[in-house]
Amino acid sequence: MIYPSHITWKVPLEGVCDPYLLFSAKTRKKLKSAYSRITFAGYSIKIEPVTPKLLDQFFPLYMENVLKKSNPNIKNIQEHIQKKMDTGRVYQSVSLYDKDGVLKGALLFAVLGEKLSAAYKVFPTVLEEVKLPISVTYVAEYKFFERAISLGKTMILHGMDSNVYGENSAIGLALFKLNIGGVPYLSSRPQCEVRTEYTWPMQQDVLIFHMPDHRQPIAKATLFLLQDDESSREKYRPVLTHEQIDCTVVTGS
Repeated sequence: MIYPSHITWKVPLEGVCDPYLLFSAKTRKKLKSAYSRITFAGYSIKIEPVTPKLLDQFFPLYMENVLKKSNPNIKNIQEHIQKKMDTGRVYQSVSLYDKDGVLKGALLFAVLGEKLSAAYKVFPTVLEEVKLPISVTYVAEYKFFERAISLGKTMILHGMDSNVYGENSAIGLALFKLNIGGVPYLSSRPQCEVRTEYTWPMQQDVLIFHMPDHRQPIAKATLFLLQDDESSREKYRPVLTHEQIDCTVVTGS
């Protein structure tokens, strides 16, 4: 098996006029309901410029989220973004505020020519006084896509992850990006390596994307399952039923 050590995610927007079309019909219905409930509960979602004040408000949310991880990779995002802005790069934010005007979450992104590039994102898993049919993160992604389309952008860059999912990155992260219309590509970053051997330790489910053809989207993946049953098939449906990815299942039982 030949596979890359890192995956870059892209959301193509050419020919897309309605951001809802990037989601499945089932997800679209939940999105509309969630957005209505969020605004009815007094929350607001705004597209706004990234400023030093916004970074000061966002950084504690970012730190709290990072420190929950088993291997936290803490970055000085304030310094990083400010340096980029000092060179002329434009950053904007999809910001979630409660009824008192307190920042509860945000998706920070850079405006790059014909593209928007997601930079940092933190949103609460639960909102006070409102029950949502889908994560508020999906609503923020919808507003992100809506902004990109309104600006005439043709692509969204949605970050780089470490392949193999389940060991180096969470499988849920890959499933989420597939659910929002993300397409996996070989990363062009210098740290990306081509690997030829993989041994599944059979300690947890693992998803691994294969090496693609030159400059083409990744078209093959292997899903290693501790147990291949109906529950697992439903859990991993986004990759198992993906129209552009041929996913092979290997089971340990």
